[in-house]
Amino acid sequence: MSRPLRIDVEDGWYHVISRGIERREIFQKDADRRDFLERLFGLTESHTIRVHGYCLMQNHFHLQLQTPLANLTEAMQRLLSGYVICFNLRHQRAGPLFQGRYRAILAGEQEWITEVNRYIHLNPVRLESLDLGKRRQAEIRRGIEDMADEELVRLRLELLRSYPWSSYRAYAGYINGPRELQKADVLDCFEGRSPQEQRKTFRDYSESPIREGIEDDSLLDRVRYGVLLGGQKWTAKMRALLSGDEREQRALDTVRKEAIGFDDIVASISREFGEPWEEIRDRRGHPARSLAIVLCRRHTALKLQEIGTLCGGLDYAAVSQAKHRMENKLRQDPPLAKMADRIAKRIMNVEC
Repeated sequence: MSRPLRIDVEDGWYHVISRGIERREIFQKDADRRDFLERLFGLTESHTIRVHGYCLMQNHFHLQLQTPLANLTEAMQRLLSGYVICFNLRHQRAGPLFQGRYRAILAGEQEWITEVNRYIHLNPVRLESLDLGKRRQAEIRRGIEDMADEELVRLRLELLRSYPWSSYRAYAGYINGPRELQKADVLDCFEGRSPQEQRKTFRDYSESPIREGIEDDSLLDRVRYGVLLGGQKWTAKMRALLSGDEREQRALDTVRKEAIGFDDIVASISREFGEPWEEIRDRRGHPARSLAIVLCRRHTALKLQEIGTLCGGLDYAAVSQAKHRMENKLRQDPPLAKMADRIAKRIMNVEC
């Protein structure tokens, strides 16, 4: 299994997530949570980390952090290793506490910074008992409207506003909050002539999904390469900074694949045959379309259904069959296999 890619940038805004091993508890009592937050806020001095948001659940946590010194890796190592040592001592246990490496998503534009902040704060109310669990979210994404009555909405809001282990109450103005919590940068994203008006706009933005049925649970589905959340131009710029060792090569390979598009492949195929793609794509007995399918699967991140659409409206089964037939033919036809290699080498030189 590939590990998450890393990207450390100056002044990067990160959504950091980590879960307990086998989804076990990482916070068993309030003393654990207080210890974790003390260590978290200690990073503001030791590593110049800016803490913009947090939410501690029973078996996982969410953080919104900014790294003026591009040192998230070092900061998280200090936070988690110190916490695990003390947690194990407190509870007389041994061994790992967290499920692999934490996940760090870089979200570098204002729209995504506010969405991440809201996503983090709404975690306590994503419960089946409040009709906001995973089952309900799947229904919402299928277009089934939220039918929550006033009492259910009241319970949702009451839990959000009273949950003691997130930064929401400090943002919303219900408590003063930890002095190390940096609220101003996020609140400045909201309209208002005064801090009080900004907090009201923030509350309306954060609480509206609770009234309507949470619809932002797909936020993590919009993450690119497992680590980037932002617009197309920004994502393309950040892609060049991704790094990973041999254990991350599968993820890095995905990044390289996403740098190659369908148009690159068919342009190279057309060049090889000396004819426009549109003229050879549907020609009976011509290998162009099947060759494009195989090369797309090998060198792009396109799914079979997407390839079928681009190849003239083929369904999933037809694409799969064409792929297998061409792969068999390439093994039996050396000249055609050499042609496929030439095309592959040409498209792999596409600039990332």
